[in-house]
Amino acid sequence: MRIVHTTDMKMNTGFEAQRVLLKRSNYNTKTAHNLWTRGELSSSTYPTGTEMVDHFEIISKTSDSIIVRCGGSPLDKNVRASDGLFELKADVDEDEKVARFEMKSVFFSGAKKSDEHMVPGHIVYGHRLYTKLLMETAVRGLEA
Repeated sequence: MRIVHTTDMKMNTGFEAQRVLLKRSNYNTKTAHNLWTRGELSSSTYPTGTEMVDHFEIISKTSDSIIVRCGGSPLDKNVRASDGLFELKADVDEDEKVARFEMKSVFFSGAKKSDEHMVPGHIVYGHRLYTKLLMETAVRGLEA
């Protein structure tokens, strides 16, 4: 079973505001190779190493999963004080003609060990709402 978008709008509308804001603040000659436009983001196959809007980088890709590093510019390959990973996964059940989508995320400090939360509660809450929005808008218009 192949999952396809049934609409012309393949771009995740939940990501649109972040894409526009990051392009305004981060686009320059050093980041021009990133995916920035709706067309680039819609047509990419997202191979490992793909950089998007100077904030995300594909660090692993399999047939059913993509792991993305976030929390800073992909130009910074070093350990970061504020770092993050998220995994996007699709599990397709051919017999039931059903696809299950998952999104997992983790934020951490790569620079130091700490028993305290590095991200304030209101930011965690905001990210939870945003990830729900991203997932819900990403799966709209899909069919097997």
